[in-house]
Amino acid sequence: GHEPKHDGNFAELKRTNYELNTRERQLSVRNLRSLPISIYLELEQACNLKCPQCWRADPKQKSKEVVAMKFGLFQKAVHELFPTAYRVVLSGLGESLLYKHFVEVLEACLCYQVRPIVYSNGTILNQTNTTLLARAGAWLGISIDAATKKTFEKLRAPARWSTMQKSLALVKKIKDEVGNPSFFPFLGVVVQKAPVGGGEQSQVAEADGRGPPELDEVQQERDRRRRERPQQRRR
Repeated sequence: GHEPKHDGNFAELKRTNYELNTRERQLSVRNLRSLPISIYLELEQACNLKCPQCWRADPKQKSKEVVAMKFGLFQKAVHELFPTAYRVVLSGLGESLLYKHFVEVLEACLCYQVRPIVYSNGTILNQTNTTLLARAGAWLGISIDAATKKTFEKLRAPARWSTMQKSLALVKKIKDEVGNPSFFPFLGVVVQKAPVGGGEQSQVAEADGRGPPELDEVQQERDRRRRERPQQRRR
């Protein structure tokens, strides 16, 4: 389990650490007493897809060892860094949802009030992990790369277009059910030759029914969340 080391008053711990971190950065302090505000943890390097734009498509990478983070190391990061952190990026070279302890990872985020940021291919989202992502107020980027079945299944093999459609419907359903305004699912597109012809990128932008978003939509969301952080106290 993930029993907090403190009394659960993480907001004050995070605020105090944030203010110390801000002062240290302004003073260019080299030996920091503050702890990281954002954490980056690569949980898993394995993936269930074989996308042509991925580093795995390079023949030189065929023999590269694929590893996953040991759960003990993750627990160490949780107990030492989560109490004062605001967010944790849980993505890297692989599909993070394949990590066999991914549910425990999200439970730790909920326990310590840390916002997870996850980029996924969306093919193994289910009721359990999607609900936890929604409750934790995750940024959930789903890589789709196409707006038609033919292009999608060419670029995201061996994923099926029908599987992606079910995943997107599940995310929308759970987002509505959980009702957490901080949960921010969005679609990610790798610009490459295949989907550019025929205007598929604009079709992807309309996939959720909202119509093409403004170019700075994500930046606006980032700015809003930045404002949620405690302001440095004026002295």
